[in-house]
Amino acid sequence: MTAPGNLAPAPGGPASATFLHALVERLSDWVLVLDQDFRLQFCNAAFSREAVALLGLPVPGIGGDMRAWLAGLPEPQRAALEGAWNKALQGEEQLFSCLLGAASGPQQGYQVCCQSLDLDGRPGAMLTARRLERLSTELERAMQRNAELAAEVADLARCLAQAQSTSHERWARLSAALSVVEAGTFRHDLRRQLGYWDEALQRSFGVEHSERPRPLAEFLQIVHPRDRAGVKAHMEAAAHELGPRSGIFLVVHPDRSVRWLQYGGWVFAGDDGRPLHLIGACADITSQRQAERELREQERMLQELADHVPVIVWIQAQDLSLQYVNRRWRDYSGLDLTASRNGGWRRLLCRDDLPALRSAMARAIRTNSPFELECRIRRASDGAYRWHLVRSVPHLDSAGQPARWYGTAVDIEDKVRSQARLEQARTDLEQANRILAHGLARFESLVSSLSDGLVLFDAKGNRILVNPAARRLNGIPDNADLSGQSGEAVRFELRDLDGNLIPEENWPSRRALRGETFSGLELRMRRLNDGSEWTASFSGAPVVDELGNQEYAVLTFYDVSERRAAEEALQAAVQARDRFLSIASHELRTPLTTLIMQLQMARRRIDPETGVAPSAAELARTFDVANRQAMRLAKLVDDLLDVSRSGMDKLEFHFQPTDLGQLVKEVVGQFDIALERAGCPLSLDLVESVVGEWDTARLEQMVGNLLSNAIKYAAGTEIRITLRREQDWAVLQVRDHGPGIPSESRAKIFDRFERYVADTAITGLGLGLFLAREIVRGHGGTIELTEPAGSGACFIVTLPLRPPSSAG
Repeated sequence: MTAPGNLAPAPGGPASATFLHALVERLSDWVLVLDQDFRLQFCNAAFSREAVALLGLPVPGIGGDMRAWLAGLPEPQRAALEGAWNKALQGEEQLFSCLLGAASGPQQGYQVCCQSLDLDGRPGAMLTARRLERLSTELERAMQRNAELAAEVADLARCLAQAQSTSHERWARLSAALSVVEAGTFRHDLRRQLGYWDEALQRSFGVEHSERPRPLAEFLQIVHPRDRAGVKAHMEAAAHELGPRSGIFLVVHPDRSVRWLQYGGWVFAGDDGRPLHLIGACADITSQRQAERELREQERMLQELADHVPVIVWIQAQDLSLQYVNRRWRDYSGLDLTASRNGGWRRLLCRDDLPALRSAMARAIRTNSPFELECRIRRASDGAYRWHLVRSVPHLDSAGQPARWYGTAVDIEDKVRSQARLEQARTDLEQANRILAHGLARFESLVSSLSDGLVLFDAKGNRILVNPAARRLNGIPDNADLSGQSGEAVRFELRDLDGNLIPEENWPSRRALRGETFSGLELRMRRLNDGSEWTASFSGAPVVDELGNQEYAVLTFYDVSERRAAEEALQAAVQARDRFLSIASHELRTPLTTLIMQLQMARRRIDPETGVAPSAAELARTFDVANRQAMRLAKLVDDLLDVSRSGMDKLEFHFQPTDLGQLVKEVVGQFDIALERAGCPLSLDLVESVVGEWDTARLEQMVGNLLSNAIKYAAGTEIRITLRREQDWAVLQVRDHGPGIPSESRAKIFDRFERYVADTAITGLGLGLFLAREIVRGHGGTIELTEPAGSGACFIVTLPLRPPSSAG
């Protein structure tokens, strides 16, 4: 079957057109295109093959009138298809399920979609149809066949019982009828407990043919041990009660195989009016039982699948009463099936969404069509309303009426990020439909609009399509020639997330060309021309023909650098938190321990009986140590509070005229003892008067932090503090001659909880420089670390003489 003008690939055209046409031809769904006069413009191989097999009617050629073909369908089916086609020509998309098939032949369920189509300026429509699963239909048919077989067996048993008084000819006709349904007959003497089995029944029991009567004990040995006691009791009851008898039991053949048998019979009385004979027929129903078991297992598997999917699933009867709810609904709503049936589900819906839901359901019932809408459903665990996408699809019977409704509800509350992709997918799908109607130009437009990069290779590895997103992500100019295997492509270096180099034979494109299918493969890409790096998520798959030969390979990718950076930042934050907890627990515990020890020592020196107490000098030394540790503890707590306020932008500043040189001298005076103990000579080079609008307490804290750091990390070396004025700015330098700060630590030196030495003897939470930076920023100034000539570190603070206009 050839495609019409704008669907057929142009001779000698690009490989993408051949690929598109071959893809449509390989679809298992029906695809038909008709113009406004019901003349066939296109159909794929699936329709040509199934239409002939299902209806026994040949398909018209291109341009042929489809009305004659539709006339071969039963009236309800023909009317449904014609109505859907007419509405599609008017621009209304139609989606419904129905049965198709000749009036006297088997019926097959299909889901049908009709859409309008522009045929080079002429109105037309496209129909696609997908075969539906027939699990429930097969189960109903199997149960119906089983019931019919049981009825036939019972009827034949009654006929057999009545045949005792008929001629040999009637008995022969009855035996022939029983052979048609593969049933055997028996007559059991209830008083002598002897059975007479025909040849068919003996085959069903798996015993050799014999005309001799069979004792009850021999029959019971054939019966499966599980049913033996029940069958024996059944036979004993038949010896005391006239009338019909029936049952199902298992027998074991000599080869140890087990068969299911169903029998029906009648107990007849002798001349004395007491039960004499049990006459009936027995049929092998093993295949039916196996089919029922398989169907039940499939139904159980489907129900188990429905219970494990993260989607709410339900089934409603024709009258909309609930027949089934899955586990997701029960867990989400807290309602079982009974509570849900009693209207409980309505109470979980948001009142504002009920009118739209009722309207959609009424329209769906009136038109026998699916409905879809978004509504909010309350979660039982916390009472929160969450948005769900609700869908309900009717399952139509042979008359085209809903036999039941299948519904799902998908939680879309967290769809902010995925909504863009959903809209993009909808746009892509709409563009794909237009591509099917208008050919290769529209197809290339769709590929160009994708936000993900896409590259299509032929079987030899030649690039035959590279969309703009792929060029943009890879930094490839639009005019670069990428055809063939090399082209003018920028060369790359690929590494895994651990930094290991990926050889070219294991690149995603090579894997897809080898026939591998993969997705979510994250690799680090480095362009060799400019050294830029980014992280991409790759998906790839081969495209094969109907014989399994690979024709193409598709590779898609998108940038996940931001997500990876966020994950790494989160991991760094967790590590910083753990490091802080370790340091804080040690730093807070040390002064507490010293304080407790000093108090305990003082308490032990006091004799409660004699009233003798330590000397004033001893108490003074004890309280001095305790006071220093308490002040140290208070300083740690104050630093932590300032860090917390800084994180919430609540670090308070109170600006007033302040002499920065005098402030530095006062702070230095507070560190006289610490400087002496550390062996750090101090030199000051201060301008006599540098006065500005500053927060005096905060600047004391900042200068103290810088001086404290120099004392701790540069013990035994000179510390120099200089202050000068540059126009409307004050410049303060604190320089030490210690070991300095390693280059790898400088980028993070002002971060909270950062300590740039591993010496555990040096105490501190790693907050001093962080708070110093926050205080300087609060004054509208800057602080930086420079590398002075020689050894040591130099911190330069620049402060405006007037506070920033935004300061509180």
